[in-house]
Amino acid sequence: MAKYKLEYIWLDGYTPLASLRSKTQIKEFASFPKLAELPDWGFDGSSTQQAEGKSSDVVLKPVAMFPDSTRKNGVLVMSETYLHTGAPHPSNSRATIPDDPDTWYGFEQEYFLWKDGAPLGFPPGGFPAPQGPYYTGVGYKNVGAVAREIVEKHIDTCLDAGINLEGINSEVAKGQWEFQIFGKGSKSAADQMWVARYIMMRLCESYGIDIEWRCKPILAPFQQPLDWNGSGWSRSTRNASRSCLPSSRPSASATTTPRSATSPTARPTAGSASSISSSPRSSTKRPVAPAPPAPTLRWSGLTHRGHVRSNNEDTFLALEFDGREVRYLGKTGEASSLRTDFVFAVSDGMGGANSGEFASRITKDKITHLLPKGFRLAVPGLQSGYDATLRELFGAIHYDLLKLGQSYEECRGMGTTLSLAWLTPGWLYFGHIGDSRIYHLPPGGGLHQLTHDHGHVGWLRRNGRINEREAREHPMRNLLNQALGAEHQFIDPQFGALPCAPGDRYLLCSDGLTEGLWDRQLDEIVRTTGSAPVAQSLIEAALANSGRDNITALVVEVLSP
Repeated sequence: MAKYKLEYIWLDGYTPLASLRSKTQIKEFASFPKLAELPDWGFDGSSTQQAEGKSSDVVLKPVAMFPDSTRKNGVLVMSETYLHTGAPHPSNSRATIPDDPDTWYGFEQEYFLWKDGAPLGFPPGGFPAPQGPYYTGVGYKNVGAVAREIVEKHIDTCLDAGINLEGINSEVAKGQWEFQIFGKGSKSAADQMWVARYIMMRLCESYGIDIEWRCKPILAPFQQPLDWNGSGWSRSTRNASRSCLPSSRPSASATTTPRSATSPTARPTAGSASSISSSPRSSTKRPVAPAPPAPTLRWSGLTHRGHVRSNNEDTFLALEFDGREVRYLGKTGEASSLRTDFVFAVSDGMGGANSGEFASRITKDKITHLLPKGFRLAVPGLQSGYDATLRELFGAIHYDLLKLGQSYEECRGMGTTLSLAWLTPGWLYFGHIGDSRIYHLPPGGGLHQLTHDHGHVGWLRRNGRINEREAREHPMRNLLNQALGAEHQFIDPQFGALPCAPGDRYLLCSDGLTEGLWDRQLDEIVRTTGSAPVAQSLIEAALANSGRDNITALVVEVLSP
């Protein structure tokens, strides 16, 4: 009999980016164990966004195993999470995916080696030489010494584990690399990818280096143009023999860490909304069509502190701008979009005392000063210009809030949500983080939430695990894992775009409004024509039903020219 180190690996419940977790169990076996011999285990899910403190046990069920050559008698055990009732945990996407054992999957995973807040090889507070020599580069000045050592160890450890890793190369940006995996069967291939990620992250611990899987990690606060290459995760699938795989490199889907065990695709925002790619390798053009007459916009906005709170940490913003000037708009109004763009935004501050209110004001000021610069930078017909401008804006706000929180004790933990809609003739571009919301009400009927609530309850609702009533009553409904500032080291805002036309309506609101009104009530009130501004009708209805939190509503209607 020998003692084996069983490293149980699983995905936690954080959204939108799940993290790998692991813990070791020591068990005796006569020889290297088989999968069927590995016992179920468990963990405390209250610290992984997978359970509440009063009932925190989550079950781990082994689903795949790999020899671990870095430890004597080591075994890497990929596991699924289950409830004590025997049902798959809501965060366990692997259990919901049908397996196709006859399909081959080819994966390409790009990533950054990350040290001291920047890609490995970046000088402190600055940038290395421009991109060009780093892709498939050779030599110390292009790839360094540590990076090569890490990726070589990763190859050996993966191959020792039986993972079908088929190649590596340095990528376009300094400190960026890629590895490729080819596996048969959707679940088996995905297990290999997750364990390969785990091996890479664990190898880097001894070097004081992290792995950055996000698509576009090089943002403000670097305060430089966002022209550095992003990371993607691409997949190609073919049935039968591997000879059917295309010889050309499949196009990368610029996505974040996938929860799914199969293909991680860019999240649809809702309805006809399309997600803006994070990868700067190409710019996506809008469909070419004759320019329609510029529509007129009508808006109404209102915020209220509610029945309980003494101050209002919510704020909303309505402004129009061109390349020369910015004009603040009133609470209600109507204007043509022929020569100007419009921005509407809602933010909900947090942090206690007056810091939440201060965070919302900082956000408002940053939008006013930074976004109009994008009027010239955002080239008509290209999504990339709007995408880059919004990313710079969100990054700058986040950096300023973090800096204030670190500099002044009374601002510690200060943060804010932000939901922003940028309207140009024929299109709406949006950026979002937190649990404020943007809804689209098309003329044909229906209420579509464009934005994702950045919390575990939001993920459960989006994936059909709970209904609207259960989400409203869930004890974790107010917990966020994404916000600007709020001591979050990294952020992953949501960006998207969709066509807009006369008859479309948009509702931007804080969670105080949705706490007081159900979706059907929002739909009914926004579509009802009355003498009072629509935002006022929404606020009054929410106050009548709840009013425990600050409440903000901002409604925009697209009218015929």
